[in-house]
Amino acid sequence: MDYSSGDSDRSGPNLNTFNPLFPNPVYSSLSALLGPSNITDVGPTVRFAIGSKTRLGLESPFYWRNSLQDGIYGFAGNLIRPAGPSMSRYVGSQPGITVDHSYTSHLSSSIAYFRFFTGDFLRQMPPGKNVGFLICHAHVSLLRGICAVAENRV
Repeated sequence: MDYSSGDSDRSGPNLNTFNPLFPNPVYSSLSALLGPSNITDVGPTVRFAIGSKTRLGLESPFYWRNSLQDGIYGFAGNLIRPAGPSMSRYVGSQPGITVDHSYTSHLSSSIAYFRFFTGDFLRQMPPGKNVGFLICHAHVSLLRGICAVAENRV
């Protein structure tokens, strides 16, 4: 569970929304759709080892606005949707799956898919469409061997 405060007076001159100095883009998974401002998220996360080289992760967070007087923000602090006339707190849910595989000590890969299902707030503040996010990447580590040799020499 994560909680961050939102502004309590949208017509006031001061923005009282929580502003993280160095937000992590993966706050709302690898898709980085939502940031840690005016939001609460709750959801299960489960990780399994499948053999010695593969890991599977499943998650399904649900998101709500903390303040009805404030909108929702991206991970960089940018306002994605203003509060507008919506009186709904529910922003949406984002189930996802991640598979990580290690081929050698120097080579691994990951594939992940997340689907964001819009809640009442986003449907009331258009466009309010569901969105999917697929990411595939390979990791190559050349420094592991160099660092291991340097540690053995010390």
